[in-house]
Amino acid sequence: MQAMHTAPARPRPTPLPLPPAAAGEQAALGGTPTAPVPAPPSAGPPQSRQGGGTPFAPPPSADLEYDAFVNGVRNQTGMIRWHNDGRHYSLQVAIPLLFVGTFSYTSEGGFDAYGIAPARYTEQRGKHAPAVTTFVRGAHPEITFSKVGTVLPLPAGAQDRFSMVFELASLARGDPRRYSRPGATQPFYIADTDSGEIWPIEYVGPQTMPGPDGYLETRHFTRLARRAGDRRKIDVWLAPALDWLPVRIRQTEPDGTEFDLVLRRGPGAANGPEPGTGAPVWESTFKQP
Repeated sequence: MQAMHTAPARPRPTPLPLPPAAAGEQAALGGTPTAPVPAPPSAGPPQSRQGGGTPFAPPPSADLEYDAFVNGVRNQTGMIRWHNDGRHYSLQVAIPLLFVGTFSYTSEGGFDAYGIAPARYTEQRGKHAPAVTTFVRGAHPEITFSKVGTVLPLPAGAQDRFSMVFELASLARGDPRRYSRPGATQPFYIADTDSGEIWPIEYVGPQTMPGPDGYLETRHFTRLARRAGDRRKIDVWLAPALDWLPVRIRQTEPDGTEFDLVLRRGPGAANGPEPGTGAPVWESTFKQP
């Protein structure tokens, strides 16, 4: 892998206002509604706010290819497919690993006042049975887990582990100034395959790294420790020039093992909704099955 230019040492974290996904454990099941603004792929950040909320602009649809690495050794090609039609979204992640099989993750749902609103998250690792997390919305919102049979209240703005990356990208794309100061942190409520918890996400700073067509300016985010002794890390690099899509995702295990996805082919011709077409993303018509 090529060398990367790292941002200077970051200052002490500065908390951001409570975000959509922070609800559950922070006070109540509410959050701060976002104000999605549908924009064409080539447009800059939205210039208007709706209802005093946070500007929110989901990236346009894109198919992305990644080189997959384990401890710096290249494996096979991974894929992220993101589709956004202005009403619904789908997100597919496939990571083939030698001798193990393909790890696949699927998130699908719509949009609401808090941003991305997952309905169903499915995770399958190799030949293991898939685990399904269902986000039930309506009069009695809850999260169910096929893996353990647990039922939890559904906090406003809750995400799954991969929709969170695109929620972060949507917030940054809606208002890049939100993450202009290294050390800014934002908590997201994440529902995994068997439980839910707060993920504190910190903006580390700008970083230049190799991209498919030369060097890219990126913004580096990291998940801080969720609890005492938490040694598992997740780092994400988003590229403003590519509609804030992820150009690198790295997970570091407690034993030091690193799993890395590094962008090898950027977005193609697939685009998101143009202004004035379809339903605004904050008025999702998505219905639970």
